[in-house]
Amino acid sequence: MSQIHFRRILSMAGVITLLGIIILLLPTLIALYHQIRGGQLLAQALAFEARQTRDALVCADGPLTADQSRALVHQAVDFLERSIASSSKQSYSYLLLGRAYCLLDESGSAVQAYQQFVISRPENPSGHMELGFGLEASCANNSGKNEKKDQSDGDWSKWPMSELDGQGEDM
Repeated sequence: MSQIHFRRILSMAGVITLLGIIILLLPTLIALYHQIRGGQLLAQALAFEARQTRDALVCADGPLTADQSRALVHQAVDFLERSIASSSKQSYSYLLLGRAYCLLDESGSAVQAYQQFVISRPENPSGHMELGFGLEASCANNSGKNEKKDQSDGDWSKWPMSELDGQGEDM
């Protein structure tokens, strides 16, 4: 009789322990699901546009142009943001989020995501390299916006020299 009682107590303790482990791991498992799904959507978007790019060169290759591929990337961003909301310890989600923003030509957001990845994984050279590409894309986007805003007709002679040579004086 006491042996049956001991087995029941032991099995109840096992079940309670298992439930405790599941409860502790649940946010991480949810985050991993969203991270994997976001990564799959990014891969589909790149495949849709037949890009054979290496992951690290996403920012260097420029944004996606097809509406269908951009829609996939927007879905990926949603999944990756959910991953980070579930567990901010999933640093790879920040890396994928940076890539997604680069594909959408949102380099400022990409830089922020890459910075979060570099903070959480400073020893990973991919993060530093992709952050560099994101910063380069951000600079190119900012100068492109100035060119479009200030010089929509392409006539550089109308520009003040200070904007062209960085001296700060008009000639």
